[in-house]
Amino acid sequence: MQAVKRIRRSRPEWQSIIEAWQASQLSSRQFCSENNLPYASFCNWRRKLSQGSEVDSESESFFKLFPVNESPGSGWHITLKLGGDVELVLSR
Repeated sequence: MQAVKRIRRSRPEWQSIIEAWQASQLSSRQFCSENNLPYASFCNWRRKLSQGSEVDSESESFFKLFPVNESPGSGWHITLKLGGDVELVLSR
């Protein structure tokens, strides 16, 4: 059995694909089948792109942290509140 090669597509490529689907008048399954697209990936990207770029760009970004009122030798302490009474505490 030959392995199926996965094609990685960029955000602009998926945006174009979603726009082509919208103009096609086909169901999403039909469009994916006719264009050899993985249906699950298509659905994930359709959802991701419909949520708006602000949410997605934040979730795919890194945030730089800067010390506040740090004196030499004081170390650091970071608490991340993850919701549901779950906290991740990092310190030095």
